[in-house]
Amino acid sequence: MKKLLSLIMVMCLSVSLFAGCGGEETSSDATKAPSASAPASAPATAPATATAKPTEEATTTPSTEPTAAPTTKPAEKEDPEVDAILYRFYDADKYMWASDNFITPDDLAQGFGQGKPDVGTYVSCEYYYDDTEEALAIHILDFDPYFMIKTAEGGETFDLSQYPVFKIRLKNETNIEKFDAFICKAPSAAGPDNFQFELSGGDEEYQEYYFDFVKEKGQEFVDERTTVEGFRLDALAISPEGFANIEPESAYLYVEYFGFFKTLEDAQNWNPAHVA
Repeated sequence: MKKLLSLIMVMCLSVSLFAGCGGEETSSDATKAPSASAPASAPATAPATATAKPTEEATTTPSTEPTAAPTTKPAEKEDPEVDAILYRFYDADKYMWASDNFITPDDLAQGFGQGKPDVGTYVSCEYYYDDTEEALAIHILDFDPYFMIKTAEGGETFDLSQYPVFKIRLKNETNIEKFDAFICKAPSAAGPDNFQFELSGGDEEYQEYYFDFVKEKGQEFVDERTTVEGFRLDALAISPEGFANIEPESAYLYVEYFGFFKTLEDAQNWNPAHVA
């Protein structure tokens, strides 16, 4: 009887132990503390806004205007060489203006001018270097204007038979359309020395004219002037009636140069540097 009771007690104890162990296993799974190594859940945060890299301010190099190169006056071009007798007026410091033969003491004594190279007058014209035109200006003051030029630039005389072609570059603002001059075999002019030719009037540009002495005046005229000593520049053949019809503001004629050449071809081919 005692054995039966002891057996029953042992069985009951076993059952209770088995039940206790099973409950503890289930309970441990549910209440398992988080592992120390597992991170705790962080509260949700708004996604981080991408921080834009600050725009680097453009570093503008201050613009400096280029330093202008010093302006140097271009080298003056020399006129082409030519075998000719030249009377050039387009430079105030050279050519005829620098020649003692343009206005001589004899000219002054005869009333052909009043000073060199500023302004000279002889009865009916005034002549001077015009800075704007860069030429010899002849201002017509009365009919029959003229003045004398003794020899060429270097003071030399010349043989017309060796240089029988005349060329002149001028601008005639008047309405007179006839050029008038004297090629002199002595320091003064005489009637037979005269030559004339037609030209335009009311010019706004310079014109060039040619005169072949052999063709126009004859071989005898040329042969008589083996020594040319003077040139009388009347420039225009103006009568009293003709002068009365000239407007004062247009009473000007400008001469850049004239010269005597060996041939017509030489005269046509030669131009000063500022024209060429």
